[in-house]
Amino acid sequence: MRKIEKSIRALLKLDLLDFESLDEAKEVMIDSLKKVEIFYTQDVNVKELATKLGHTELKLNHIFKLSSYSIEKLDSLLNYHFDLDLIYSLSKLPENHQKIIMGIYATKSIKVPFLIDEIENYYQKLLKENNLEITKPHIQKFKSIPDIEYQNLINAVNSWSDVDKKTKDKLIKITKNINRTSTNNLDWLLDFLMNRKAYNLINSTTLEYFNNLLSDMS
Repeated sequence: MRKIEKSIRALLKLDLLDFESLDEAKEVMIDSLKKVEIFYTQDVNVKELATKLGHTELKLNHIFKLSSYSIEKLDSLLNYHFDLDLIYSLSKLPENHQKIIMGIYATKSIKVPFLIDEIENYYQKLLKENNLEITKPHIQKFKSIPDIEYQNLINAVNSWSDVDKKTKDKLIKITKNINRTSTNNLDWLLDFLMNRKAYNLINSTTLEYFNNLLSDMS
């Protein structure tokens, strides 16, 4: 326990002002994290260690997770920031999304806790989007349909005499603003089109694209 405690104390004492360059600071930070990895074992009493160090169990768990990353991954994360909790949150994002979220705040003077909250919110948003891709694949498919195909659909909608004006207006509104349309409305659009297809009410010539799309979804 003493070795892991000593290695974490040394890590937490690091101060950017003590280094002549960011590259030197990164090198020492990575080296310190890898020392933590060497001494960390599953039987470490995190609660007891956190009490001794005067830090939360959550912070220590972040450190242990970071210490398990490759040198290359740590080097990439430290290009953005040196706060351990922040880079832990950042590490949960794919690299391209790390660049996006950090690019937004790169030129802004904001406090670390706020930035961590923003990263976590961004992460939760990604999780929701990824979950929707699995549970509701039609959402992404609807959003990737070319504008010309939606124009063809709108032209067809206006000729559907069996559909009331309120429904037509809703269809037109949804298809004209597809990327801003709610999940509930996209679900409604799918149900509406599927129902018409089931009764052969979607012209296979003028709306060939939608017929094929709906066939793939069924």
